[in-house]
Amino acid sequence: MSERPPSGEPSRASAARVGWPRLALALLVIVGLAAGAAYVFWTRPLLDEAALVELEREVDEAYVEARRVSCPRDVLRGEASEGDGTAVLREALAADGRFAACFALIEARSDEVDDALVWTANNDEDQPVGEAAGVDSPPVATGWEPMPSGRTASASRLSVEVDALVACEGLDHVVEAALQHASVCTPLPLGDEPASITPFVRVARGLALLARERIRQGHVREGFELLLDVVRLGDDLVRGRPALVGAMVGLAVRGIALVQLGGLTATELAWQPGDLESLERQSLVLVRTQSSPERWPADDGLTMVREGLEQRGWHPPAAVASELNPALPLGLSPEESELLLAGVAAWQPRLRAVCAGLPTREACVRAFEREAHAARGAAAADSPYVPLRLDHGALRRAAYRDEILPILPYLHHAAISEARVRALPVLFVHRRLAREGCPDASALGAAIASLPLAEGFGGAFSVLSSAQAARPLEVSAPAWLDPTSGSSGPVRLPVLDLYCPAFPMAGASPSDAVDATADTIDDAPHR
Repeated sequence: MSERPPSGEPSRASAARVGWPRLALALLVIVGLAAGAAYVFWTRPLLDEAALVELEREVDEAYVEARRVSCPRDVLRGEASEGDGTAVLREALAADGRFAACFALIEARSDEVDDALVWTANNDEDQPVGEAAGVDSPPVATGWEPMPSGRTASASRLSVEVDALVACEGLDHVVEAALQHASVCTPLPLGDEPASITPFVRVARGLALLARERIRQGHVREGFELLLDVVRLGDDLVRGRPALVGAMVGLAVRGIALVQLGGLTATELAWQPGDLESLERQSLVLVRTQSSPERWPADDGLTMVREGLEQRGWHPPAAVASELNPALPLGLSPEESELLLAGVAAWQPRLRAVCAGLPTREACVRAFEREAHAARGAAAADSPYVPLRLDHGALRRAAYRDEILPILPYLHHAAISEARVRALPVLFVHRRLAREGCPDASALGAAIASLPLAEGFGGAFSVLSSAQAARPLEVSAPAWLDPTSGSSGPVRLPVLDLYCPAFPMAGASPSDAVDATADTIDDAPHR
């Protein structure tokens, strides 16, 4: 007879029958818990409630502060007006205000207005920006280019100038009065960025037409002063707390005036004693008081995040709600919006600190470049908006990468625009020397050696001989602005082409000389 197991001990068969279900159940529990944990890990919010509240508070404070900052700077000439001129400037530029007919005319007949002005193929507003320019290949200024051959004056050009003088009468005086205040901030603060820069570019073109008319009437210095005011207008549009669109508006407005100044200075005009010296002093004020681009890259994230906050029920603070333009829809899904919020919350403090304490513009741009290159490898995904492929930390890093990389071309663009303004005093020094004959590179270089063109910029400006007989000299910005500066051979980044007076006309009127800039400057060949 076979032995039985002691009483109370299960048989092997019964143990197998009882143990496997328990083991299977335990495995199922473990797998379920793991799946649950994974689900919680992948679906947990990117921002907890405390972080979201903090981000909303930061946006509220930034929007309010943008409307209460002051922007003191020296005026270009004369006595400064008391108070802040921001509201005056905003009223002058209102699309539906006193000068609505002027702006509508410039908009509707923009091609004819362009014909009437010194034309450039490479002015600030035409330069590639953003991703189109390439992160490692920022836009390169090629100086003021003459009007292309075959583009000549027309009856319609003369017609639009006459019409503009009527429609825009008084615009120059109102803008001058606004800019004469001791403090002017951008009328396009955070939250109030325009959907398009076109209206502001048209304003600059209208003011350029009025400046040329002053010169035609023999008021040469006054005409040039208005063009310097347009440069100051562009500068003030960047001053204060603008985001990216507001900053780029200012750069485009600057470009319109710089083109006119370059072309008109090359003409034979009836300069009075002291005119050129006065304009040189005013242009040096522009150099000394240029607005800085350090803040708007970080501020730009606050504008971008508006849609995500509004989807969650955020409302702008009452102090600014009436001034806010509607947020431009970004077309993000809720998941993408949450990622954008998380990314901005993570990288804003870093962006705000990038340029802190740096002494030169070069150091600031280089610091942003280092941030961008470090962020380039932050995540392997083609897009940050793939929440099931990356953990949350990688998603935040990917959002940082995709936001900071496009900033670089804009920063280079702003630095090139700044270099053009810094070179502006050389125009008047060159024209003053040209009274005794066209100066060569060494003579002009010696004359501008003491000018503070490069202070805080990061390198010297050079005077170089040009291959073109019509414009024998050019001013090159420091090599660091050129994306090819590491290549062999001399680096040329011309920001200013210098023409000797191109149209000597004995007994000619100022009107003849001004018209020549739009008609015959194309005689100078292109590079």
